Amino acid sequence: MAERIGALSVAHRLLCAGEDGSHFELTEFVSELVSEFEAGMADDRVRIDSDVDSVTLPASMAAPLALMLHELVANALRHAFPGGRHGRISIFAKRGEGGLSIAISDDGIGFDVTSRDETGFGRSLVEMVSRQLRGVVRWLPMGSGTRVEIAIPLREG
Repeated sequence: MAERIGALSVAHRLLCAGEDGSHFELTEFVSELVSEFEAGMADDRVRIDSDVDSVTLPASMAAPLALMLHELVANALRHAFPGGRHGRISIFAKRGEGGLSIAISDDGIGFDVTSRDETGFGRSLVEMVSRQLRGVVRWLPMGSGTRVEIAIPLREG
């Protein structure tokens, strides 16, 4: 829970640092979240990369995105690399015609994306937050690892 609150504090800090507090910049936001994760990692077994468009988003999206991104990266760090395994987590976000496309992927051990484990709070949280943003989540298996894609519609302007 404390880590989720930390992710929300990153969102709040960026909103307060902005000119009017009504928008935030996605690249800066993801960079701050990645820095928080890296500061908390005990070693450098796992690398976190990001490829994020410079997109200005409304403040109303800050907390939901913070929770969703935090949950996906934290779950990958906790579960994808057991036993000292090395690996990489990638955060991708691009603005396109349909809105914002986000993908979080890892090259870890993967998991059964078809399983509907009702005890998995993290997956439920991601699904709930995505719905709050009117988005759609897809959980995709990869040859090695897992990929989660989120499509979020954005208003023009």
